[in-house]
Amino acid sequence: MNFKHCWITSVKDRFESKAWFKWDSTRKRIVRDYNKDGYKNHPVNKPNQTIVELHDSLRVNQDLMELIGCLEKLPRIRHVVKNQKVTIRLYKKREDTQIQLKYVEPSNPVKVWTFAAPDELCGAEQQKPVLILQYFQKPLGEDNFIDLSDGISSVADERVDKFDGRPFSKYFNGSLTLGKLRDSSAVKENRKVLEGGDDLTDAIEAFIKECVFKAVSEVEEEQRRKERERRLNASNEKMKELSKFLRKCDLNFKRELRELKKRAITNPAERQIEDDEEEGEQPIYRKPTESDVPETLVRGRWVKHELGNGHGRPNGKPQFISDDEGPDLAVLVGSPRSRSTSTERRKTREGLRVLMSDDLNIPDTDRRIFGEFDDPVDDRDMVAKGIVWINANHPTIVERRTKSENDPVFLEMVANYVLMVVAQYHAQKQYDAEPEQEKSDPILLFRQKFFKFQRDLRQDTEITYFDVDSVLEAKVTISDQVRTPDKPRGVLADSA
Repeated sequence: MNFKHCWITSVKDRFESKAWFKWDSTRKRIVRDYNKDGYKNHPVNKPNQTIVELHDSLRVNQDLMELIGCLEKLPRIRHVVKNQKVTIRLYKKREDTQIQLKYVEPSNPVKVWTFAAPDELCGAEQQKPVLILQYFQKPLGEDNFIDLSDGISSVADERVDKFDGRPFSKYFNGSLTLGKLRDSSAVKENRKVLEGGDDLTDAIEAFIKECVFKAVSEVEEEQRRKERERRLNASNEKMKELSKFLRKCDLNFKRELRELKKRAITNPAERQIEDDEEEGEQPIYRKPTESDVPETLVRGRWVKHELGNGHGRPNGKPQFISDDEGPDLAVLVGSPRSRSTSTERRKTREGLRVLMSDDLNIPDTDRRIFGEFDDPVDDRDMVAKGIVWINANHPTIVERRTKSENDPVFLEMVANYVLMVVAQYHAQKQYDAEPEQEKSDPILLFRQKFFKFQRDLRQDTEITYFDVDSVLEAKVTISDQVRTPDKPRGVLADSA
């Protein structure tokens, strides 16, 4: 349209033809002929190629280099650029610039779908047309389209996000080749989009929309599953940190409770029995057997006391006295070496553990089932199994847990729930152990325990439950919303 002289020289199968062409502004179409130095089917010894020559520009409103750059993205010549070598030579006065056009497709898709076209879109092809959809790791921007072709050239670029408004639709591109589009009324003259209202256009768009919906739905479901796993793993890690802290609290409380019981016991005999229980029983020895290894043997002497003589043990059993030069041998009952030879393992308590009720690592036989109307924290297994359950189906837990993968507000809320349950149990145990005339106020005792646990949790350098980076990343935390002066950070004002 903007050049005085335009020529096309084409070679195919060793025959060359040259024709001129120009834009007919009256009839609004391109006209061409072989006269004026043109020719047709001259035998030549050249490879198949096509050369387009545009001479003497009449009007150029755009920089030629920018125009050449846009050519790589034009749908009408994309199939040529993808499958053939296309070179542009630009002559301008004394300048001679040669540029090769390239079309770079998005690479390394995460997943690829193929959908067979329905019968109404099939033409005379031997194989059924297939819609190919590719999903990538990030949004594609300008490449977020389906290349619709008629088998000879591109017909239209159909934007994927036009068929599905969900965010993940921007991560797709694809291609569909339909021979039925050749010389079809569904193709507009500019070959940029399909003709609206045409029956074939409606059938194509309905097919693409259905396939895009299936692919995007599958991606969304997979992303939701991964997000659930990330949240679950993050919650479990934080619950383990809280469990470690509670185990330390459990040991400290037992030590405090022993001291409290000492003050509450008035009978010296009972105090002696209690001290024996705390310090542990006296060493007990037994006669060696053939199965005992030499390392477990202790040298000493056996001393037997008669019943009723006022000496020794009241039951008259022999007593072993350890002596490095003694003539007898014995085995210390309960020693680490002795236990190593025993087939029965000693049961030890692990302490308190905080577990989410939907933790996939817990066997179904051991997992508790909770409903949305159950308490957010359940302590029914706290004494027997040392487990504090977090009800993953409770609306408050669900709401806060879905805010983000590692929401500090959710973690602090769970910690406060758990500390309330543990503080209530410890306060009750201490209350029961106090003498009647010195019993504390139950509510005051509960508050003391609860706030002490909160302070210990924040001051414990070995616990990373409240991650500083996570708190800084959070826009709002409980402490920012309801913190009051002279109170621990993160403690609700009303809870005092």
